[in-house]
Amino acid sequence: MAFLGEVLLIGILLMTVLILLKNGFFQRFISPHGPKHVQLQHTQVAEDKPYKLPPLKPGASTHMNMGLRKFESFNWLTIDEHYLLEHNIRSRLLSDHLSSVLQCLPGSESACQEVLSAVTSFLTSRYPYMFMFSGSGRQKLIHNLQTGESFQVVDNPRPLETAARLAMEDFNLLVKDQSNEEYILKASATLFPAGWRLEDRIGYTLTELHCPVPAWKDKLGPHVKRYEIH
Repeated sequence: MAFLGEVLLIGILLMTVLILLKNGFFQRFISPHGPKHVQLQHTQVAEDKPYKLPPLKPGASTHMNMGLRKFESFNWLTIDEHYLLEHNIRSRLLSDHLSSVLQCLPGSESACQEVLSAVTSFLTSRYPYMFMFSGSGRQKLIHNLQTGESFQVVDNPRPLETAARLAMEDFNLLVKDQSNEEYILKASATLFPAGWRLEDRIGYTLTELHCPVPAWKDKLGPHVKRYEIH
């Protein structure tokens, strides 16, 4: 009878373990950086909806102005359900039409490296299910867990291109010219421009970039000089 009781007890324990496994009880104890984590989180990016801009305030003036508002740092770079589709398009543009979508003038190297550092730090903290670091110092890498790509972070030879391959946003770097205090478009990764060509505008001052804007010279331009760009 004692033997039969032990057999029954073992059977009950096995059934309990199987039920717990079926319900995912042990997933919480799996290392967050292991393959199971990547597999479980793989569908999350497909569920991230596009970021919705705040609606215009009722009764807002239609008078032309700068339209400045407080920036939501938590949503500086957004990832949504279209990431993989747009990533493939951006990758093709960067591979097949690089000079048309990415320009970096001499003197912009440190600024481009700073952008990559900021982008990788943000993405790994904001979307840890999708991006992660490995290594340290000059061996530091960022891994895109959705695409399987890995990129050098420190001393990257093409930092702005790497930032453009990781994110969904375009990047424009305006650097102040110390001789005339004008901001100049020194580097840009603009894959989806709206009515302008990057090859034509690279090296333009902020004023030259906005010359086609109605009322820029008389109304909007002077206000820009009141704000320090960071």
